[in-house]
Amino acid sequence: MSRRTTKNDSYDTEIDSRLLAAIFQVRKPNAEDPSVGIIITQAGNYSVFTVSSYAPGRPEAIPLAERDAGKIRLSTQSGSADYAALMADLERNAVITKSEDALAQQSIFE
Repeated sequence: MSRRTTKNDSYDTEIDSRLLAAIFQVRKPNAEDPSVGIIITQAGNYSVFTVSSYAPGRPEAIPLAERDAGKIRLSTQSGSADYAALMADLERNAVITKSEDALAQQSIFE
């Protein structure tokens, strides 16, 4: 993936997750017809991209232990993202009532 910048742009090593997801969801390009996409980034900016070629992955080139570790890492990240989304949804939509008596009691887990 290449990124064009002007001399006034600062280069950011972190790629917006929405942009990255959109890039990997476009149809496979061919030589005559590149894939073009446009999204709104997490920061609210518009991003336009073109995918003109691709290289299929070769998972067999990665040692099995590394692949297994990567699967665990992705699973953990996915679970964390799901939990964060659930908590954000609850904070937006739930009515929360605190019981001061319950908070004042000593925890049964201590």
